[in-house]
Amino acid sequence: MTSKSSIRLFVCTLLLALLIIQAIAVPLPKHSHSKQHKSSSTSNAQTPTIQTPDLSATLGAQSSKSTKSTGKSSKQSSGQGQQFQGDATFFNTGLGACGISSNDNESVAALSSEIYDKLVPGGNPNQCTACGKTCKVCFQGKCTDVTIVDRCPNCPNNAIDLSPTAFSNLASQALGRISVTYTCNF
Repeated sequence: MTSKSSIRLFVCTLLLALLIIQAIAVPLPKHSHSKQHKSSSTSNAQTPTIQTPDLSATLGAQSSKSTKSTGKSSKQSSGQGQQFQGDATFFNTGLGACGISSNDNESVAALSSEIYDKLVPGGNPNQCTACGKTCKVCFQGKCTDVTIVDRCPNCPNNAIDLSPTAFSNLASQALGRISVTYTCNF
């Protein structure tokens, strides 16, 4: 082996090692699955929200009228968690903002950024206090339990984005968007 070949082999090995180290050591950026989002209607543009660290102060004790399918929260507390009313859509799962990988066959969900961002201490989306918690999502008398694994940046207001399996537990995917109520234990 010539010295040039040895140097090339060494450089290639070094570059490969650096790529592996970088992939392991660098924290994952905030996840966005908007390109994977499935819906029969267009999503509403969302203006950025100001993060507030205390969800109970924002969503807790207050009550307001529930709305139709606009994606607004009913902001009611039934003693069993926070209850919301909004639209549900579905998306192709994968690595979510919580840092949890999931697949389309699991009953998982992404919270709207309006809710998710209020539960992120210190700006690290992987540390969201909703991650790994469950929500019970209901549509026309059918309910399904989902685990929060992601953030939905393009979901309007208090909408929730479901895995295909979770959505199918409630309605046909052909509907694309349904009006649901959901109660979360965070």
